[in-house]
Amino acid sequence: MKRLNSMKLIRLATVATLGSSLVAGSVSTFAAENRTGTTDNEVTFIEGDDGGGGTVEPPVEPPIEPIDPIDPIDPGADGPLNLMYVPKKMDFGSVGISATDAVYNMIAEEITGSGGTVSAPYVSFAQVKDTRGTHEGWDLKVELSNFTTGSGASAKTLAGAQVKLSDPVIDHAGTSAPTASTVTIEPGSKVSVMSAADGQGAGTSSVIWGDQTQLTDDAADPDIDVVENEAIQLLVPASATPEAAKYTATMTWELSSTAGVGGETLPQ
Repeated sequence: MKRLNSMKLIRLATVATLGSSLVAGSVSTFAAENRTGTTDNEVTFIEGDDGGGGTVEPPVEPPIEPIDPIDPIDPGADGPLNLMYVPKKMDFGSVGISATDAVYNMIAEEITGSGGTVSAPYVSFAQVKDTRGTHEGWDLKVELSNFTTGSGASAKTLAGAQVKLSDPVIDHAGTSAPTASTVTIEPGSKVSVMSAADGQGAGTSSVIWGDQTQLTDDAADPDIDVVENEAIQLLVPASATPEAAKYTATMTWELSSTAGVGGETLPQ
């Protein structure tokens, strides 16, 4: 009888030990754990301070490499909204007087290779840099003076002459590009050539006139003496009756912010 009691004790002890193991395992399963964490990140943007400094970025790949740096209009300008570049000269060449309405293509501008040893026809363009960080709109306009033979009392005016800028292409690195369309510029009137609504035009934007591939092909054609940019034209009506003389005019470009109080346009 004592032996049987001993076995019962052993069995009871075994059961008790197993039971305690089960309880301990249950407590371990529901222990609190942490496997994630967070790190705060922060950056504050302010108005850009590079302004008009530095060089102008060619909006179309140049047909020659390397090229001389393209200087901005005002390298010292340090504001956040700047007109960086406009065409240096629109030369319509020497043309015959016509008794009817006439259209003259502009001689293509050229880009200069490094060191100034070579040059090649290049598109014409205007460039705006906006680093204000406000995403407010802006507008680039141009005004044309009369074509005249001089400034004295005997100066003659090419009455009715206009300049047409056709099929503009916008180059913009961002997702919200400004807009442009074909325009005809009459003397004395301001015409918008590129504009950005609120939310558009942040960063660098260029409006381009001309087809670089066509200009490069024309330059390589031995039958073409003068490469013309057909996207920029001088329109002269028959009524202008020009004299055999040189006529010159000036284009004045103006960049304005459209972020004024009450929606008015404020010059920058």
